[in-house]
Amino acid sequence: MEYNRRILNSTNGMKTSWNLINIERGKVMKNRTIQSLNIGGETTADHQTIADTFNRHFIMILDLINKNNIDKNYSVETHRNNQPLFMVNVSHTPFPSMKFTCTTEKQINR
Repeated sequence: MEYNRRILNSTNGMKTSWNLINIERGKVMKNRTIQSLNIGGETTADHQTIADTFNRHFIMILDLINKNNIDKNYSVETHRNNQPLFMVNVSHTPFPSMKFTCTTEKQINR
């Protein structure tokens, strides 16, 4: 009865349903917030620095994929079933520059 009420009162019934299923399975996700990060041997709590570091990390991964895995003779059509290779092949054009800014928890919830 409690579960029905929680699902009916939820703004996202599907998410609430999965949360309840995971509770019953004993698999409760803990909400973990990054308070600080060790970057190059130094610990920082500056949210902008942390966001920039993650951004550089993911850009570096794409650069590594592009440098190591692209064979220009491969056809995109030939590799549609090979999703990672397909994604690499269509990423020949540079991505637009992105800049992350700090937000509040209230902004994210909205």
